[in-house]
Amino acid sequence: MSAVLQFRTSAAPIVDREKFETQGFVTAKGVIDCGLLESLLAEMDELFAIQLRRLGLSHTSGGSPDALHINARKLLAADVPSFVAAATLCERLPATRELMSADTVLRIARELGLSLPVFAAPVRTHIMSDALKIPGRPNKSPAHQDAQDNPGSADGITLWAPLTAVSVRTHPLEVAPRTHRNGLIDAGAVDEESFVPLPMQPGDVAVLSRFLVHRTGERGDGSLRVAISSEFNNAADPAFADTLFA
Repeated sequence: MSAVLQFRTSAAPIVDREKFETQGFVTAKGVIDCGLLESLLAEMDELFAIQLRRLGLSHTSGGSPDALHINARKLLAADVPSFVAAATLCERLPATRELMSADTVLRIARELGLSLPVFAAPVRTHIMSDALKIPGRPNKSPAHQDAQDNPGSADGITLWAPLTAVSVRTHPLEVAPRTHRNGLIDAGAVDEESFVPLPMQPGDVAVLSRFLVHRTGERGDGSLRVAISSEFNNAADPAFADTLFA
């Protein structure tokens, strides 16, 4: 499967840099080929189906989001380590990494000032629903800054792309606008009223400053929400270059 994203024929910017610098985030609509996302979902589903077959259990075929949800729930109920193994392998699928290093993604990074973008962390997959809670583990990400966990360049960014439709009722990505201006802060102290949900469709990409406080939304309607994310630093930032040898 190719990770070539939809190319724009005009030279117009994909993202609004002024809004990004002011708010700390911006959303680009319809920049990923949904056919590629559907193929990636099917590959993810097959990873869960493989584990079900290994355990001698039946699985739902089709590779759709509904099939993935059914198979993931069944595997979690049958064997938690097998569920965790399948979810972890989703992050190692070549298509997952290719989608987050394709030309359009890198163009977005460069439009936001990262003249030489480099990965700040492994590409992550986020497969969640109210029915996919691993015992003893949090099901949702609390308010945090990506730069807090993994320091890097001051202009670092995080890209978050849904593979399924995300509404305010399906544990959306929630952001606290303008919190990126304060550097590293106590994310847990940000007022509840500051958070804004980001409804998104497959093909959209949200881009956040790695200093922006964000979290997983609490509201869920029981449906599956799948997304992938990646973080980038700017290797051309002299201060970041110095940290490599600190």
